[in-house]
Amino acid sequence: DLHPAKLDLVVPFTTFRQTRTALDEASRMAPARNGNVRLVKIQVIPYPLQLRETPVYLGFLQQQMDHLRAGTAASSELHFAREFEPALLNTLGNESVVVLAGKRRPWATRIERLAISLRQEGYPVILLLGEYDA
Repeated sequence: DLHPAKLDLVVPFTTFRQTRTALDEASRMAPARNGNVRLVKIQVIPYPLQLRETPVYLGFLQQQMDHLRAGTAASSELHFAREFEPALLNTLGNESVVVLAGKRRPWATRIERLAISLRQEGYPVILLLGEYDA
């Protein structure tokens, strides 16, 4: 095959500002690397609700993702699950590179632990650390 596979840049939704930072970086990288950008929102549904019974208004989730994607060529996906990380892993493919942004802290944050876990699963992760508000 003379055409290399498209790079799948996946930005998991974490917090609004951190996700926007990661989405901007992925969007900047995509054209030079023959890539597509996907914004992935995993909506965790607690028991005893059914998986399609989100405690958050579906219109709000869609509006939030549309607002984040504004000005980018990213596509968006919304998944309902009981646990965040297994659901995220199910969205990743062989060509996936995960782009995350997190707060710089002296201890390992939730985002850094997620990056470590994804790397242990064999996925490349781009981790941007800085000072962000929630």
